[in-house]
Amino acid sequence: MLEQPLSASLILTNAKHDKVFRAWLMPQGTGWVVRTEWGARSAGKLSSQVKPDSPTTYEAAKKIYDKKIREKTELPCSCGCGDRYLQTRVEAGEPKLQPIDCTAAQAEQEQKAEAVAGPTSWAPQLLEPIEGERGKLLLVGDDRYGAQEKYDGVCISLWWAEEQRARCFNKLGQLRDVPTYVADSLIARAREAEAKSFWVHGELLPNGGPLVVHDLMEWNGDDQRGETYRARFGLVATFLGNCLHIAIPELITGTHAKSAFVAALAAKRAEGVVFKRLNAPYLPGRTQHFKFKFWQSATCKVTPKRKIDGKNSHAISVLRKGKLVEVGTVTGKSSVPAQVGSLVEVKYLYVGHGDRFVQPELLGLRDDQARPDDWSTLKLKDTHREARSC
Repeated sequence: MLEQPLSASLILTNAKHDKVFRAWLMPQGTGWVVRTEWGARSAGKLSSQVKPDSPTTYEAAKKIYDKKIREKTELPCSCGCGDRYLQTRVEAGEPKLQPIDCTAAQAEQEQKAEAVAGPTSWAPQLLEPIEGERGKLLLVGDDRYGAQEKYDGVCISLWWAEEQRARCFNKLGQLRDVPTYVADSLIARAREAEAKSFWVHGELLPNGGPLVVHDLMEWNGDDQRGETYRARFGLVATFLGNCLHIAIPELITGTHAKSAFVAALAAKRAEGVVFKRLNAPYLPGRTQHFKFKFWQSATCKVTPKRKIDGKNSHAISVLRKGKLVEVGTVTGKSSVPAQVGSLVEVKYLYVGHGDRFVQPELLGLRDDQARPDDWSTLKLKDTHREARSC
């Protein structure tokens, strides 16, 4: 292992925070230590710490350094805002340290040099699954909820502000490639409306499809997350309707209208229906919004086929007690460049005989997921479920 000093600078900015975290892996005496500093960027003095208490080997210190960076970039902020730090700089070589007792002027100068405008991560509001007709009917009859069609795209958010480059996050809160054709269209619409910024939450449909916009977290510099869903969706419909490469799902309210809407979705074999609480603010996690699938889908891992049969198909597996188990094969698609090791979304009717998917269909790649689904989350046919419980 090459023994050299390292340093990193991370930043977290959102409606609640504007703070920095820095770490240095540095020599001290005959060994190595890790120094960290953290706090609000507007403060004249940052909190600091040196670990371990006495110098240790480079390998041991490197583990401490890596753990500190990983905790900040992979885990959401402990305050509950759901955001993560964004790594803005990594350097090798002699560490550039500010004195612990840095002056307010030094802090202000450093803040300007390292400023990163806009969000550095994203914790999406997700949909809680509901099972059975009874749960669906309860929400159809509850006027606190509106209904929308459920789509099966890749969950993303897209942020932009004047004089800033567009930024896109996946479901895990990580930065991903910006779909430029969508971003360009949204930016053009924002400028038409004389809006200086936007932050939308939606699903990017496959094969160059549109972005289905479900929610609006920021518009024209104003954080909308504290507003009701009805108000936020009203802004979406007002400002983004008839926008190129953008689709706006219809929001249905009222028991009779929702009942007819759900029946029509089932008749056309749509994936499902979504129920959203109309007075809900935008909160991270599975809160106050629900989904009911007519068809099921699962994130699977493409694994080697048991035998080479010359067919254009992939073996697919899920996790069961921590191990990969095959649940069938699915026909490949030229539009989905899946290969062994890829995570893919597969639509199926239910899990049938031999623990295999019935009528599986390959939907697309899942680059926003870190692992395949667990067996316990799959939809089993009633008779199949009873047989396995005996």
